[in-house]
Amino acid sequence: MGKNSAKTLIRAGETEECDWTKNPIPFLKGELCGAHYKVLGLDRKGKLPDKAEIKKAYRQRSLEVHPDKNPSPEAAAAFKVVQDAYECLSDAGCQEEYEWKLTRAEERIAMQRQLVTDTFLRQTQEVLLRANYYATVAANYVYTTAMDVWEACGEFEVTLFDEPRPVGKWVVAALLFWKGRVLLKAYGLSYAILRINHELAQTGFFEQFQGF
Repeated sequence: MGKNSAKTLIRAGETEECDWTKNPIPFLKGELCGAHYKVLGLDRKGKLPDKAEIKKAYRQRSLEVHPDKNPSPEAAAAFKVVQDAYECLSDAGCQEEYEWKLTRAEERIAMQRQLVTDTFLRQTQEVLLRANYYATVAANYVYTTAMDVWEACGEFEVTLFDEPRPVGKWVVAALLFWKGRVLLKAYGLSYAILRINHELAQTGFFEQFQGF
């Protein structure tokens, strides 16, 4: 590792979090790799390393950053970090307490992430429900107005062959198909929104959001 090994080990010992470049999945999951384990290049997930593995890792790291062998100005500080990691992990009591702290910290991270997720979902649901409400109000207005106009047109009559004949709806229908495609689309969309909301209400879909 050379001169950079000292700086690398010092950085590894500054935080319990996983290095996202080396352990992206544990990092994203909110898991902790543990500073002592990172310094010695050990993995705490799954089966914990035994004393032989810890001692072997310590020897390798200590040789890399020993001030007598590593010319880096940070070598002495890095060697101290390696020693501290080994002293804790090689002691059963210290390792157990260290593991307990890391596990509790992971639980707090999980709770915080769940709180953020719940808040995001709740706010998203509120926005969607509010948008659905306004869309439904607009759809109902368009649909009702269109039906009122349609019924009113049915009252328009002309006299043909001495008999009154309703032609209003036929005239309006012809005008819509000729120039009113935008209005037809708006009416169709409004009807679709109202129909979908009706079907969802029948299944009790909106009841689960009553608390929001």
